[in-house]
Amino acid sequence: MEVPHTMIPDDDLADTLIARLNKLIENPDVRKDVEALIEHRVPCSQATLDHPTIQAGWPSAAQDAGLPPSFGFLGLLNGIVGTLKGGPKKGWGYITATFDTASGTPVLTHFQRTMNMPVTKDESAGQMKGQVEGEPKQEPQPR
Repeated sequence: MEVPHTMIPDDDLADTLIARLNKLIENPDVRKDVEALIEHRVPCSQATLDHPTIQAGWPSAAQDAGLPPSFGFLGLLNGIVGTLKGGPKKGWGYITATFDTASGTPVLTHFQRTMNMPVTKDESAGQMKGQVEGEPKQEPQPR
């Protein structure tokens, strides 16, 4: 069943949500809680895996380990917003969580629009159903 779109274009909705998410994580304690929520993944059904906008899949080597597909907060959020319509990251979600990995432990820094540039080697290694999960990745880690 197709869900009707609202009058808000996907990219405008993404920008609004990104601004609000970044405002929410200004408090360091809230930032840690949101980071934990982003990192949490739940097993999903084939229907969720096949959904045209929900970002779901197998992070890293989980599929090789026989684990079921999964999704998380950003996968669902991007499912609500929609996916990029063209470019090298066609089908990826609009919203990415960016992490600083300089300390060795990823720390959420901010949310941003998925950059529609060529897919990097690190991104393809973490690929989730056509996207680096915005739901997950490497570099100041888009998740």
